[in-house]
Amino acid sequence: MSKFFNTTGPCNPDDHYMLPPKARLVGATLNRYIKNKLFWVLHAPRQIGKTTFLQSWMQEINTSGEAISCYVSIERCQGFPDARDAIPAICDAAHEFAKKELEPQYVPQKIEGSPASLLSDMLSNGRPKSRRFLWLCCSMKSMSCKIRP
Repeated sequence: MSKFFNTTGPCNPDDHYMLPPKARLVGATLNRYIKNKLFWVLHAPRQIGKTTFLQSWMQEINTSGEAISCYVSIERCQGFPDARDAIPAICDAAHEFAKKELEPQYVPQKIEGSPASLLSDMLSNGRPKSRRFLWLCCSMKSMSCKIRP
């Protein structure tokens, strides 16, 4: 199949015409986010390349050996208005993406527990102590959950 311009989802440079994702972030020094342990949000309109960028950055981070990263789409969690339902769904998504993208020793184990601590416990479980670990999460729409006691 020949290359084409993709407008329906994440782009793959082997299949689609595209600019290198990192080159589009003019002036961004992405390694400083890892080095300085910074939290940041990538916010942009639909079909602008957020998913393609995060997947590309994940591969670059993992290839460099500087850290370990895993891309996770939490789009499926948008239908859960209650955090007690959304947090287990986010944990399931993180576990499934980690199984596909990471070496087995870095895949977090599924944990049972209270939604209040479930996500934190799962994401810190199985993290390598020798290198930084990043979760690169993507949701197509903003999520809002209410947490009930």
